[in-house]
Amino acid sequence: MRTRKNTLLSSTIVGGLAASISVLAASGALAQDAAVVQDGTAAQDGSAQVEDIVVIGSRIRRDNYNAPSPTQVVTREEATLQGFASTTEALQSTAVTGGTSQINNAYGGYVTDGGPGANTIGLRGMSPSRTLVLLNGRRVSPAGSRGSVGAADLNVLPTAMIDRVEVLRDGASSVYGSDAVAGVVNIQTRQNFEGLVFEGQRNEPLEANGAGGSTRLSLTAGVRGDRWRAAGSIERYERDELTLRDREFTRCQTDGFRNGQDYIDPLTGQSKCYPVTTTGSNGVTINTIATGATTGVAAPGATGTTFNRWRPNSAVTTGLVGFEGVGGPGNDLNVRDTFEDRMLNESLISPVEITTLYGEAGYQLNALGNAEIYGEALFNQRKSSQTGYRQLALDYAVGSPLIPANLQGSVAFGDQGLNQGQDVGVRAFIGYGNDHSEQEVDFGRYVAGIKGDFFVPEWRYDAYVSYSRSKSTYTSEQFLTDNLIASLDVVSDGAGGFQCAALASNPGCVAAPALTTQTIGGVLPQDWKDYVFRPVTGTTEFIEKVASIGIDGPLFSLPAGRVMGFFGAEWRESEIDDTPGLDSQLGNTYNYSTSAITRGSDSVKEVFGEIEAPLLVDLPGVRELTLNGSARYTDYDSYGDDTTYKVGLVYR
Repeated sequence: MRTRKNTLLSSTIVGGLAASISVLAASGALAQDAAVVQDGTAAQDGSAQVEDIVVIGSRIRRDNYNAPSPTQVVTREEATLQGFASTTEALQSTAVTGGTSQINNAYGGYVTDGGPGANTIGLRGMSPSRTLVLLNGRRVSPAGSRGSVGAADLNVLPTAMIDRVEVLRDGASSVYGSDAVAGVVNIQTRQNFEGLVFEGQRNEPLEANGAGGSTRLSLTAGVRGDRWRAAGSIERYERDELTLRDREFTRCQTDGFRNGQDYIDPLTGQSKCYPVTTTGSNGVTINTIATGATTGVAAPGATGTTFNRWRPNSAVTTGLVGFEGVGGPGNDLNVRDTFEDRMLNESLISPVEITTLYGEAGYQLNALGNAEIYGEALFNQRKSSQTGYRQLALDYAVGSPLIPANLQGSVAFGDQGLNQGQDVGVRAFIGYGNDHSEQEVDFGRYVAGIKGDFFVPEWRYDAYVSYSRSKSTYTSEQFLTDNLIASLDVVSDGAGGFQCAALASNPGCVAAPALTTQTIGGVLPQDWKDYVFRPVTGTTEFIEKVASIGIDGPLFSLPAGRVMGFFGAEWRESEIDDTPGLDSQLGNTYNYSTSAITRGSDSVKEVFGEIEAPLLVDLPGVRELTLNGSARYTDYDSYGDDTTYKVGLVYR
């Protein structure tokens, strides 16, 4: 997708409301093709005194940026120049992920971590649940909907308060835990921020009148005193929907993109949109009925005289009157109808609305080792939705009064589908139209901690507790099997129409439409659609509690320098309660699998340590040779204990 952020940044407006209350616009500067990336050995600013640096991938404080693992840093300014409107966009860029596919708003129809609308990051091609996301060095717990909430949702991050993003694309399970097997992403906020800033940004694609564009507005404020600091932000992010209709290359998907073959529509002589082939592709049969083998007139492109798949054609007056054959022995599946205009309403990129509130504060106690007590609070609400397309295979039982006279003798299938104990006389493959899904996720994260000097000289401690809760509601439109069955069991209403046979005991029942050209073509009575196609709503709650403490400092000295150490302990408990809608639990969603309740908890206790020992320094051919080692003991309630370790060298 070509967007204006790949040209001059004239369309990205960044306004600043500072002490002078002036609004600034981004100057016309060429955006880079990738966010500027810095490695862990980036040069330091010689004009500033650098102290107490903690590089991602290690918990040991140091006085330089050397690290035993490769790290990348994307600063706030670099992300803005690239035109990214959110932290999610920056983190999922090629510069950070190395080009591996990421779960984003284009995955609305897939089973993913966090459910539809969630945006996650998985480094080195691994699952997002194996990439740990930190905020100021502390865990960001999973958020989302449905029963697979296992990874942090990048949508919850406070973009307005972010100073830089640190990325470690290396295994770090011995330092951070098993969810850091693929790597670690640490989001660092602007903890020393002072002032008041308003920012606004709009990214608008050049194509399709801006469909798929995004807008971000934020207000950030910070104040400081002699012994205290406080800062916070409020922001709103909106991403517009992008549909298949909005991009030329998705308006007519052809099977040639999948298997190198080009299927021609016999009616037009052109490549067929959304074909159905024996190789499997993205089309579905619509505007078609299935019957027993019957003799009739062949449709253009079909061969033979005996067919079991037909589409309406009022011009046919012989054979099966009113129908032409599109399927049977020796016929290409692609002769059938597979495309209609409503398919282009499907979401290519889900629309989303995100509201984020974030605050942090610290207070110097002048006690307990010059300790600072600190806290963070984050609240985020995400509203996302998706539009899909549904085919309905509607089974009319043998002998049903809804079947026209010229098809009354047909037997398409044995006892199956929607007919209870009866053979299927005619199956109608109907292009039903669009369906909609919605998610609303409320996420809260609260941190309280204390850090300061330990009682041993040059040693420091940091202890914190956190509580995170994700609560979501998700709704999808589904065909209800029991209502479909009831609607197909009809009797005459005495007025030339039909009514449900069980109307007396089921007064809300609406009879299915008779099998006509309009019905097969997807023109269906609204009252019947309202009866058989209804929203099904479920809820998900995920809670994570963390208590962690760590101490670090010098252990002893070697000729090349001091050996530094870090030791810590952590306890975590996670709970999930996913309750799908009752119809989903009962298997009453037609052509969808049953969804069971997912409910349970797990906890883990861990102790861990890390040492860094300089072996050689400032020798011929060796500027530095440093040994780094880490180990972690883990004890899960669910499966028991285990130990992980890692050894690395820094050579320059």
